Amino acid sequence: MLGGRYSCTGTLIAERYVLTAAHCVFPVRNFPEEINFLGGYEQERYVAHSRAKKLHMSKAFRNPRPSPEVFANDWALVELEKPIGRETGYLGWAYFDAGVLEKMGSGTGVFKVSGYRRDRRFVQTVDHQCRITGFTADGKLIMHRCPITGGDSGGPVLLPYKNELLVVGVDVGVKAQRGPHLKRGEAREGYAVPSAAFRDKLTGLGIGGAPMGPSGNLTGRAGNAPLSPPRRQKPRLTTPSSR
Repeated sequence: MLGGRYSCTGTLIAERYVLTAAHCVFPVRNFPEEINFLGGYEQERYVAHSRAKKLHMSKAFRNPRPSPEVFANDWALVELEKPIGRETGYLGWAYFDAGVLEKMGSGTGVFKVSGYRRDRRFVQTVDHQCRITGFTADGKLIMHRCPITGGDSGGPVLLPYKNELLVVGVDVGVKAQRGPHLKRGEAREGYAVPSAAFRDKLTGLGIGGAPMGPSGNLTGRAGNAPLSPPRRQKPRLTTPSSR
């Protein structure tokens, strides 16, 4: 997802809606048309492209100095001009209560994170060995142990469920730390906003969830495969001033 001179990760969770971090779009919140979303982007090619037409964010979000309290409201839904999810497909999403999510996340490899890192910004990377370590900000923020860095902001925390991946959170920040195996700016402990934080907004937009599975502790919405096999093309982006 491109906005001005910077990029973040975003995830299609409906035909027209992209989930990302609020701090990724906050600088252009009054000019959503400046945001370009490239679906299926890989090595300077993409499957589908659309500009944004509207942003949906928590009214409590502000963009001062990063902190767990700020991160707890750091989510945004980007409404696109075109329903490109029909071409690319989109992921489903789900939420749990904090106790269930923490219990599931106690084992390594249950969750995955994905993003377009700034050191590999043209290639999507996935970490398959994620572990949730707890919650903070009164249970409103997931803490996880996965290597993330700049560019990963807005990326999804994913739960394998049956034959698909469900988005259960969005990466928003890192806990600063250093170590011999960490690259500059990289951290192994990160923060993510759980899907429960924006489920009411999703419901209001007509893409709310329903109970999934026999246990009743998983609520969400399934994803959708593309109508036809996606084909990548080279980007040809314009800004409003150059059209």
